[in-house]
Amino acid sequence: MTVSTAESARRAIETFFGIHASSVITLRLPDGYFGKPYDNYYTLENTDTHGPRIEIGLGYGLTLTLIPTDF
Repeated sequence: MTVSTAESARRAIETFFGIHASSVITLRLPDGYFGKPYDNYYTLENTDTHGPRIEIGLGYGLTLTLIPTDF
């Protein structure tokens, strides 16, 4: 069975948040911070894949959508 890039990335995101569950997490993306740096802290509420996309529920009604190109 071949696992898609999106599914592999989804598992990595869940693992990261699981390992750092007791930490405060802020996200810095390639084009800058997601929200205000050091002012917005997130927890993982859910993840879901839709074809090549990953939707990541971060709490506070925020969803980050990613399309991974490589893993």
